[in-house]
Amino acid sequence: MKEHELDRHVEVAEAILRALDCPRSLAVVILLRNKMWDEIANLKLNPLDFNDPDEFFLAHQATKLLSKAKWLPTSIDKRQVAKDKFLESEQLCFRTNSIWASFRQSELNLQPDFRQILHSARRKIGKVLGSNLYAWTELCDFGPGADGSTVHGMTSAYNKLSNPGCVTRGAYPYLNVFCELTTLGRLFTGNIATGQLDITVSRGNSVTFVPKSAKTDRPIAVEPRWNMFFQKGLGRYVRNRLKHFGVNLDFQGLNQALAIYSSRTGKYATIDLASASDTVSYEVVSALLPEPWLTIFDSLRCGAYNLDGCWVPYSKWSSMGNGYTFELESLLFWALCSSIDDDISVYGDDLIVPTKSYDSIVRLLDFCGFKVNTEKSFSSGYFRESCGKDAFDGVDVTPIYWKEPLDDQGTLTLVNQISVLATRLGFSELRAPSLKKVWKDLVYRLPKRFQQRGPTLISTVVHDTSSAWASVRKNGWDGVYINIWVPVPRRFRYLHYDAAVASHLLRREWSNLGVQLARSDLSDHALSFSELPSLGSHGYTVRDRVDWKKRTVFVPCGYKDLGPWGS
Repeated sequence: MKEHELDRHVEVAEAILRALDCPRSLAVVILLRNKMWDEIANLKLNPLDFNDPDEFFLAHQATKLLSKAKWLPTSIDKRQVAKDKFLESEQLCFRTNSIWASFRQSELNLQPDFRQILHSARRKIGKVLGSNLYAWTELCDFGPGADGSTVHGMTSAYNKLSNPGCVTRGAYPYLNVFCELTTLGRLFTGNIATGQLDITVSRGNSVTFVPKSAKTDRPIAVEPRWNMFFQKGLGRYVRNRLKHFGVNLDFQGLNQALAIYSSRTGKYATIDLASASDTVSYEVVSALLPEPWLTIFDSLRCGAYNLDGCWVPYSKWSSMGNGYTFELESLLFWALCSSIDDDISVYGDDLIVPTKSYDSIVRLLDFCGFKVNTEKSFSSGYFRESCGKDAFDGVDVTPIYWKEPLDDQGTLTLVNQISVLATRLGFSELRAPSLKKVWKDLVYRLPKRFQQRGPTLISTVVHDTSSAWASVRKNGWDGVYINIWVPVPRRFRYLHYDAAVASHLLRREWSNLGVQLARSDLSDHALSFSELPSLGSHGYTVRDRVDWKKRTVFVPCGYKDLGPWGS
C-alpha cells in the first residue's frame, strides 16, 4: 500500500477511535501516530478488569477495531505464522495418534470415567449417523468455490462437469458407481486396457493460505474435485441428521442468545478451541466412528497434503476445505461434551457448556488432543463470546472489525459498520453525531452507484433512514419500491451439451440413488437422458462474475430501520 493511501486509512481509523473517547482508544491513536503496527495487531484486553458494560464496550471496540485489518502494514510474516501453526497442529495430531493407537489396541489403561464417556460418545455418533449407508449420495453436489482442477476461477457446476477433474484412489470407486448409475458416465471416457475411467488420480489435497487477520493467514486445503463432490453430500447428511438431536448447524442464534444470557447469569461457559479443524486427529476419529461409516468417511478424505511442492501424510483427519469437516467436528464435539453433560450447545468449535461441567469437559477435550483457547474461553466473570456475538453482563458488546482496505466495496462495508457503531454509541435511536463527519467523508468518496441509500437488509447500499431512500412509489402499508444498483450475475454460453444437461439434472437425477446403490446388481439401473431440460439460452453463471445494473426492488415493512443522526 502506498504511503498516501496508508495515511488515509490512518486518518479514518483515528476519527473512529476519537469518537470512542476512552483511555484505550487514545492509546491506539498514539500507536497509530508512531506507526507501531505490530503492537496494534497484538493488543489484548482482559474482561475481568471491567465491571461496567459501557466502559468495557468502548475499550473492547478500540482494541478490536484493527485486529483483523488486512491493510495494516505489520512486519509479521502472516503466511509463515499460518504455516507454522498448521505444522504445529500436525505435530499435535501425531502425538495424539500415538496415544490413541495404544487405546484402540487396549494397551492404554484409561481412567474408568474416560472409558465410559468415550463409549457413550461412540454410541451417540452411531445413532446420529443411523443405518442408511447410502442416503448421503442423494445430497452430493459441487460447492461454489475452487477445487484442485479449477481454471481461471470458473467454479460453476457446468465448468466442473466440462472436464474430468481429479479424484483420490479412495474415492474413485464411488465416482465409478455414479458414472454407471447416472448421466455422469457420458462425461468420461474409459481406458479399455485398464477398465478404468480416464481421470487423474490425486495423492491428496494442496494446502494454501488465505488472508485472515492482521496477525496471520488461514490455512485451507484445496480438495480434488470429486472428493469435494462426495464430501459435500456426506456433510449435508450429517448436518440433517444432527437436527434430529437438537443440533442445528444452519442457525447460530442459539449460541449467541446463550452467550448473552450466561454473561449475566454465569450459568454457562463458552469454549473456543484453537485450530479445532486442524487438531481432529486420525486416531480419535477412528476410535469414535462406528463401522462401516468409518470406512466411508475415510475413503472420501485426503490422506496426504502438498505443501511447498512436498507430499506429506496427514496426521489430522481432515482440514478446512474438506466438504464435511465442519459437520464432522460438530458431531464429535457434541457427542463428547454431551456424554458428560447433555445441557450443551454446539456450533462447530463454538461450544457452550454448563459452568459446573467446564473443568471436566476441558479435561476430556485435552485428552482428545484439542487445545482450549484460554484467551477466548470464559467460565467466570461477566464476559462471554460465541459465534461472533460478544456479551458483557447481559449486554451485547460485539465490536465492528475493519478488515478490508478502502476500495469501493471495502469503503461501503466500513460506512455501514460505522452506522452500526454510531447506533450503539447513540441514544433514543439516534446515531452518535461524533461519527457523522467520518461517515459522510467516506460516503462521498464512493462511486455514485454505491452512494445510493437503502435499508439494512440490502448490503449493496448505504444504510440510512427511509427518508433518504430513492423511493419510486408507495405500495400501501406493506412496503415501498426503490431504485438501486444491484449486482446481476453475468451469463456465459454453454459450449458442451453433455455438461450443460448434467448441470441441470444435478441432484434431481439421483434423488433415489441411495436406493439403487443399496441393490447388489447395478447393471439394470443405469439412467439415461430422459426428460432432458430445455436449455434454450439459459447459459450459466459463475460466482463473482457480475454486472451492475439499475433495478427497482420492493422493500417490505417490518424491519428495524436506522435512526437519524443526532446533533
